[in-house]
Formats: sequence, structure tokens, C-alpha cells
Amino acid sequence: MFKNNKKKQIRAAKEAGLPFVGVMARTRAAIAFSPDTVAGAMFGDITTVMPVGPDGEGFDPTQAITTFGKDGKVQPKQMRGVSAIAIIRDFNPTLWRMEEELEVRTAKLPKWHAGMSYKESHEIQVEMTRMFGDIEEHFTSTGAYDPAARVTRVIVLHNPYADYPVRLDILNGPHDEQWMGFSEEGVPQYGERWRGHLIHEVPGRQPIGI
Repeated sequence: MFKNNKKKQIRAAKEAGLPFVGVMARTRAAIAFSPDTVAGAMFGDITTVMPVGPDGEGFDPTQAITTFGKDGKVQPKQMRGVSAIAIIRDFNPTLWRMEEELEVRTAKLPKWHAGMSYKESHEIQVEMTRMFGDIEEHFTSTGAYDPAARVTRVIVLHNPYADYPVRLDILNGPHDEQWMGFSEEGVPQYGERWRGHLIHEVPGRQPIGI
């Protein structure tokens, strides 16, 4: 992502005082780029951190946090010429109706727990598959769901260290997402903050906590 000719392009944009947005799109890859994995490539491996005392004492999974670990290419003093990375994705704009209905129906099913038997777990999976099939058949027949419908959007991952940041009103279509660094209850975080409007109140640009 940040090798060879890309470094030259980033340097040229920075020297010209212009924002640089790298664009990623799936062409031949079988797996789509997810914002989480791209953020990990930018800021460091996705890592779970939790307090653990000597000999494993004091282990409390409820205190676990997800953060960025090693191998980050974009840092406070590195790759500041990268304003953002944009992921081009297509999606089905009618799928949300089925997902919403499935969420309502599955809420009535037993919740998975560690002591659940294989038989019980399998029965729930079978029932969810049957539910989705029924929902898909109904929504397709009524025209509420079109399997062939496709809309393109971009997911923009902003660099909070950028010398020339990209404004939020750019690359901001009705279906676009914008991810950025922010602080919640004093804890630095990184995630989706803007989708046509502020998802949460943003108390200014905050650095990413590594």
C-alpha cells in the first residue's frame, strides 16, 4: 500500500501542499477489503489488550480493549503525507430490509452460551437458515429486495496525523462512510464517525492511541 511508486506519489503531493488519498478496490481478490483490516495495515496490527497479573491472576475479559499494535506504517512522525485511504465497495441497497427483519425474528431465538450443547446450537443455526430463506422469498416476491441491485460507495479512513487532511464534505455521498480518530470518555479510539452527518459528537481531531 505504501511501497514503490506510491511513496513517490505521496511525496509529490506533500511537496505541492496537496492532500493525498490512496484508493483501494477489489478487482480479482476473493475477499473484500474491510475497514478494520485496512486500518490495521495503516496504524498497526489489530490487537486485543487486557489486564493480566502474575500467573494469569486478575484476568478480566470485560476490561479488554481493541487497539493497534506493531507494524503500523502511518504514525505521528511517519507517512504524514497520506491524508486518507479510500476503499471502493459496492453493496446491495435493498438488503438492509431483510437484515432488519431477520434481526427482529432471531431476537426471539435462544441466545448462544458456553454451556449450550452441539444439538441446541445446530438447531438454532438451522432455524436461522430457514428464517432467512423465508424472508428472502417473501421480500423478493414483493419487490422489496432486488438480488441484482448494486450501488457503489467509498469508505474513507482519515489519517489524524496528516499534514493536509481531507475535508469531511469531500467523498461524502449518501452511502459513504468516514472513519477517523476520536476520543470517547478520554480514551483514544478509531472508527466510523461520519456518514453524511456526525454519528457522535467529535471533540476535535484526536490522535490514535497505540
